[in-house]
Amino acid sequence: MLKSMTAYGRAEKSTKQGRFVVEIQSLNRKYLEIIPALPSELSSFEPDIRKRIRERLLRGKVTIRIEVAYENESPVSVSPNLDLVRQTKKAWDMIAGELEITLRPQDYLHLLSKEKDILQHDVRELESYGEFLLQVIDEALDRISEMKNDEGAALEADLRKRIEILNGLITNISSFSSDATKSHKEKLLHRLEEYQEGISEGIEREVALYAERIDITEELTRFQSHLQQFDKHLDQDSGAVGKTLDFIIQELHREANTMGAKSSDARVSKMVVEVKSELERMREQVQNIE
Repeated sequence: MLKSMTAYGRAEKSTKQGRFVVEIQSLNRKYLEIIPALPSELSSFEPDIRKRIRERLLRGKVTIRIEVAYENESPVSVSPNLDLVRQTKKAWDMIAGELEITLRPQDYLHLLSKEKDILQHDVRELESYGEFLLQVIDEALDRISEMKNDEGAALEADLRKRIEILNGLITNISSFSSDATKSHKEKLLHRLEEYQEGISEGIEREVALYAERIDITEELTRFQSHLQQFDKHLDQDSGAVGKTLDFIIQELHREANTMGAKSSDARVSKMVVEVKSELERMREQVQNIE
């Protein structure tokens, strides 16, 4: 089953440790990119959060926002990193001395407030707190998976419809192309006969070679083979198939371009344009598949 990369999931849960709200949004990306937006007291859980997302999602730009409201006593204790405070103050004293300026106490507080690790957050009952947090994240990921599956089913239905359209166009192109190549060869030989009594074996061979150059049978065969591979990958049960489908679309485009360049029949040229239009619509859809 195909899965869309665009999805949203939200979960909310309350416990004695607080009320958690987790929102996860996934957008199109070639690879998996995780962007956490966490309260500072939850920063120690970031590696576990990233690991949990990687276990569930394969591709996409994934933003996870977590909010926590503590209903009673906060399980988080905050303490200053005094060693860092002293080193930071010493460094600013050296800068102030070099610049021959005087720093006031409020200036130090302002400068220290910009330091990331001045305040240390320690979570009591760290293990149980982390387990509960991951449970809420799993619920949000479940909502994401549901939306990904629903959107993926819609994408699959649309792509299968376009495969049917392409098969019909290719069938017509194959029919018209065969007639056009044969007709073009006969016209060339007929015109040559009008200018001379007979046609030499060499000229006839050149005409046959020209007819072979405008023949698109090989391109049609490869196109149909690629289309079958595309259809087969739509049935893939697991794994990221989006990149594979995108590659196959590129190969289909290449064969369509060659057909358009080689064909001498206006009807074939017109249908090749329709084929390329359908491929472009498919490419846009494939960009959103995980």
